[in-house]
Amino acid sequence: GKIIEEKQFLMSRNMLISKCDFLYDFLEEKKEEDSLFIEKTSENYELNDKEKELTLVLISHSKSSLRTLCNILNIDVKTLKKYLNNLMKYHFIFCFRTYIDYSKLGYRKFIVLLRYNNLSKENSKIIEYLKRSKNIPVISSSFGVADLYFEYVVKDSSDVFEFLRELMINFNLKIKDYKLLPVVAYQRKG
Repeated sequence: GKIIEEKQFLMSRNMLISKCDFLYDFLEEKKEEDSLFIEKTSENYELNDKEKELTLVLISHSKSSLRTLCNILNIDVKTLKKYLNNLMKYHFIFCFRTYIDYSKLGYRKFIVLLRYNNLSKENSKIIEYLKRSKNIPVISSSFGVADLYFEYVVKDSSDVFEFLRELMINFNLKIKDYKLLPVVAYQRKG
């Protein structure tokens, strides 16, 4: 429909994807079955040349139909499905998800990049805390500039600042710092 903007691909170690509970304010609390947890396995798999080409095509043509992908890769549908199944089996593709343009519904999206003071199993308490928030549709353990990535979606921007203040109070010894990034869409014309 009109509020679905794109499909997303994200590289991470593991990820929690939840229903957009903030759209259902009549729900009293978040249920565990409303979430999907994805964890990268340690099993190794070497991509063949066509699978590598497919991953590059998916990144640049994520909205394409199977038929269009077949035409781009010059393969038949049965072969494409075999490659897609392998990419899912070995967790190169975890799942398929649509991306909602929250601004069309009157919401703002923020990305929070959080760094831990140190890596320990105790940090799982932070993730459990984040999972209880109905305004967080995605939590991902990442690598690079942050240890944890999560999205926060609200109607009133001041809510994200209040949430982060409470997070820092509750986990001040575990969290080193965070970066808050407002997501602003820009589309080039012409």
